[in-house]
Amino acid sequence: MLVGCFDRAFESCHQWINRAAVRLGKASVYADVRGHVARLGPFVLPGRTACYMCYRMRTVACETNFEEAMAYERSLNQKDKPHYTSARCSLC
Repeated sequence: MLVGCFDRAFESCHQWINRAAVRLGKASVYADVRGHVARLGPFVLPGRTACYMCYRMRTVACETNFEEAMAYERSLNQKDKPHYTSARCSLC
């Protein structure tokens, strides 16, 4: 099983994990963090559910403003590192 959990600004890593999961036929689960909210899912089962990219494109297609949502997805896909590269809590 492959697990991906990154801040929303590092969307490209979820795509890398998706390609590996599909190629290897492994289950995968994804999560992203947006401020104080964590989003869990989708849970992808190769050959039984849509892959991560299909899920993302369906989500974007259902946005109220498709053009704006797609532009945001494209900008996220161009990033090669997380937004918070040295994330630490105030206690560390």
